[in-house]
Amino acid sequence: MATFSPSPAPRRSSRKKQPAATPPHRTRGAFINTTGRTTSRLATPALNRPGDNGSIFSGMDVDESGSVLSERQNMRVAADILYAKSDQLAVSFYANLPVELKQVLKNADFFRDAYTGDIDTLTGFALVASAQTCFVWQHAQPPFHALIPHSTSREPGLILLSADGSIRFWDSIGIGLAGGDHYITIQLDIAPGESVTNFLRSDSQTYVASTSAGNLFRLTLVSSGGKRHLNSHVFAKPSHPISFSRLLPSIFSSGSTTSTSFSHSKNVSAIALGAKSGTSGREVWAIVDTRLQRWSMSPEGWEQLLLEGDVLGILSTAVRKAFGTRVDADDQKVDLELLDLAVDGYAISRLRPGLPTISLLFQGSLSDLDVDYRDRLELKSTMDRTLGIGTQDDGPLLVLTAATMMKVSMNLDAILAYDIENGEAKLVKSSMTQAILFSGIPDNPLHFSLPPDLDEESLMQGAQQLSRAVLESDSDIIQKNHDLGAQLSERKESILNDAVHVYMQGINEGHHEDVIRAFFRLRVADIGRLISKVGDAATQAARLSQRDIVEFLPEANRIVLTALNSAFDYREYNLQVYGIDLPMIRPWSSKPAVIDVVLGLFDATTKAIEASSSVDRTRTDSEPGAQLPDLAAVLFTCIQERLDWLGSSFAMSEPGVHRDREELSKKFDMLRPEVFETLRRNGYANAAFSLAEKYRDFSGLASLCHKDTKGRYSAASAALLKEAEHASNLDAKHLMLSIGKLAHLAQLHETNTSADDNRVLDAYHDDLDFVSVHEALLQEFKSALDAIRGRQTLDNQIETIVKATATGLQEKPALRSVFKNLVRGLLQGRALCIEDAVDVLTLKDNESSVENFATALHLLARVQNLPEARVASAFRTVWRRIYIHDDWDGIRKTTNVSDAELSARFRGTALYNTLCGIVARDHQPVGYETPPDEALIVPTTTEIKSRWPGFTQEQVEALVQDYNLECDRLGELDLNDVFHRVRELAVHDVDWQ
Repeated sequence: MATFSPSPAPRRSSRKKQPAATPPHRTRGAFINTTGRTTSRLATPALNRPGDNGSIFSGMDVDESGSVLSERQNMRVAADILYAKSDQLAVSFYANLPVELKQVLKNADFFRDAYTGDIDTLTGFALVASAQTCFVWQHAQPPFHALIPHSTSREPGLILLSADGSIRFWDSIGIGLAGGDHYITIQLDIAPGESVTNFLRSDSQTYVASTSAGNLFRLTLVSSGGKRHLNSHVFAKPSHPISFSRLLPSIFSSGSTTSTSFSHSKNVSAIALGAKSGTSGREVWAIVDTRLQRWSMSPEGWEQLLLEGDVLGILSTAVRKAFGTRVDADDQKVDLELLDLAVDGYAISRLRPGLPTISLLFQGSLSDLDVDYRDRLELKSTMDRTLGIGTQDDGPLLVLTAATMMKVSMNLDAILAYDIENGEAKLVKSSMTQAILFSGIPDNPLHFSLPPDLDEESLMQGAQQLSRAVLESDSDIIQKNHDLGAQLSERKESILNDAVHVYMQGINEGHHEDVIRAFFRLRVADIGRLISKVGDAATQAARLSQRDIVEFLPEANRIVLTALNSAFDYREYNLQVYGIDLPMIRPWSSKPAVIDVVLGLFDATTKAIEASSSVDRTRTDSEPGAQLPDLAAVLFTCIQERLDWLGSSFAMSEPGVHRDREELSKKFDMLRPEVFETLRRNGYANAAFSLAEKYRDFSGLASLCHKDTKGRYSAASAALLKEAEHASNLDAKHLMLSIGKLAHLAQLHETNTSADDNRVLDAYHDDLDFVSVHEALLQEFKSALDAIRGRQTLDNQIETIVKATATGLQEKPALRSVFKNLVRGLLQGRALCIEDAVDVLTLKDNESSVENFATALHLLARVQNLPEARVASAFRTVWRRIYIHDDWDGIRKTTNVSDAELSARFRGTALYNTLCGIVARDHQPVGYETPPDEALIVPTTTEIKSRWPGFTQEQVEALVQDYNLECDRLGELDLNDVFHRVRELAVHDVDWQ
């Protein structure tokens, strides 16, 4: 591999009105379809760097670590690896990049450094150039740029052209390997500020360059004195005022001979080779701003402008036809930039600047849009870049990226036969299929995603087509395998094999060579009906083999459990993905026949393990006994799923649905205690407790607790107290506390122990009191809904409650939001923690329930699992709200007011009532009684984040602001003197009561 350093800056184009001092960016955009073939020149754009507009040929470094010829054998490996394949195109591995180049590109910063590249299909060489180094190597396929082709036995020459028009010419890159100084330098005749924008090869002797000032240059290889040299001249401009171009026919207007004067030319954004003309002549097409030019290059060395016209109008019309009203109706307002063109054949419609995406158009153009097929190849890594593309007559595209070289083959017949009405769905299927088949291939540089601007109908159809193909074991997706029946027999899954055969025979589908595969390909939707055959298959297998049914139960259980649990898990996982609302509509997994099968297996398994010896029964880890909890859980899930369906609005229109639901509900109520008891007596009490709690069967839970705690009341009481502390459901918490308290009282009675000064009993009393606080709050909140007619959503109920019971939070949006969330939890049956309950008690309106403040202090006084700083902060917050609860300005207006009347006013305040409720308590914790000055201290951001770890910084700041509002109000009141007077009054009244 030859390395030339420094190298030319990448080609670029611009939309600037004035020629840029540095080469403008080059990307791919709109294309014009004409005649002949072209080679695509493509590079991911790079950022321009200062100094690039100067000469960059100050020298050439040679990488002597390896020879071009010696590396050829290492470039092509694994040529048959497919990266992507659809009906229209296939992408496969073509060749590796040289090791040195791959390392450089791996560490390159494409947002900072400019890179360009090319795959030359005529010479069989490729190159990648940066502002510092040019790598040139030969790839195995002769699949073209400024490489000079010679005979096949001689390495090509090289022309490097910089943005400022400096040219260096090596007659052979082998000279570069021998030493980098053997080159010829010439300079294009371009004006200051003018820069080169394009460079291509016409034939082995002729090359064409364009500039940002509208000039085209012809470079010709000539021999003199036994050496080869480069000559250059600019294409002749038409003379004025009698311009020959004004006499030329125009393909862009009907009968019009006017066209934009060539003297008005600006940036040449693209050039391409057209058809050959005459003897060794060649046409050259150029895009100059929004004008298209066609030139003829004669072999004698002169050029002639054959055609020129503005294509903005025709392209705007075509774009408007494709994108409809999204494109402005006024052509002058259509911001259309012509970036490249191709002459008949492959066209690269867009390479987005800075993004690793290639869009492909084939045999069509924006001017007539006669082909509807659209697809794209997307590079996986955001650090990958497309550096060049090479094309060849009737051959594949070769794509050079920063990671590898790929070959893109296109099926012209499939592209021309593309049906736009059904094609979008097929593109969806194709993208998803390719993601399944090719995304897991190591080193695959492509990323598979759904087509842009995809409509929902096409997405649904495409997904359905793919699902159908998978279910039918389409050979394009599912690789052929051996007979499934034989595999199941070898794996001893005989019951499934038998059940499938019985079912397929029953529906006249038993003629298939591979019955098992035929079922999963053609009848998998009948999986629910197949499950109903499993029990019969197990019974039949036991009868025919004259063996105990117990031997076949584990397999039958596994089949049913696997099928149903897989369905339940899949639905749960994908509910949000597909936006599915429960309940499921007529789910197969809860048909009566399926429920009966699961119940039958549960009963059979119970009989089997209870009929075994006492030693075997104690082994809860062996099958089929170990399957009993899973069968119970699946049975409950199936029944509950059917109840949900029968209770849905969708099922209401079906006859007899109300009766069916009532009957099933009654059967479920009777079945649950039987299942709980079966699990308990066979050593699966924990599973029974879990199911009882999950389905909120509190009577069943109470029965379990009673039966499972005989003789060990103390352990049961301690366990229930601990579990109740962490219970999130209020009813479950209440039930556990009630049963635990009874268990503890039974323990005291059994041991003849006094209940006086019993800490465990006190804990139960405190926790049950806390449940009573919940119930009182719920009763108060629900009473606010009494005046509302009709059913309301939960959100509407919460809003009604907050408006009715928390009028003081209108100016405190953050605390109002906290209050709403806590009310939501209460309405949903959740048990609050003490901090949350304290907030509910003190944030709501308490004109008729001032005792709530004392209750809040009592709750905080018994909290044990919070940091001291948060407990102290909570105490201060409660007292702050006590102080600001009343209208102290009105209370303290004492003109013509007697002491008795003032004392009466004090006795009506929240402060007095709270003090009366707490002053008599012994051993008060710190903060239990907080004077006004200390209550001015608000929670810190650290304390707020500790309590609400999921809050954003904005939410934390909003809470701080609301706490500060409370603090400001308290500071304005100045209650220090009043506090002491009211406290004396409360102590006096409590002592005299």
